[in-house]
Amino acid sequence: MLILVDDFQIPLGTFRVRTEGSAGGHNGLKSIEGALQSQQYARLRIGVGPLPEGIGDWAEYVLNPFEPEEREQVESLLPQLIEAVEKWLKG
Repeated sequence: MLILVDDFQIPLGTFRVRTEGSAGGHNGLKSIEGALQSQQYARLRIGVGPLPEGIGDWAEYVLNPFEPEEREQVESLLPQLIEAVEKWLKG
């Protein structure tokens, strides 16, 4: 199982793959850890951060559509994300 999540603590246009570890403050990962009763699951964290100045509610930020330049950054990352997922699948 590989969990893909957005993470505003990671810069937009970057990502991080880990085979296990803590939720690091990510509520979605905390929920998964609670359901699995374990931190031993793979996760691919896709950066959407940092939070822009003036945004106090991260949920408001991450639930909004990307701005055109942000969308371009994420789309340009797709080949690397696909490669990372394929590498994980092959073990």
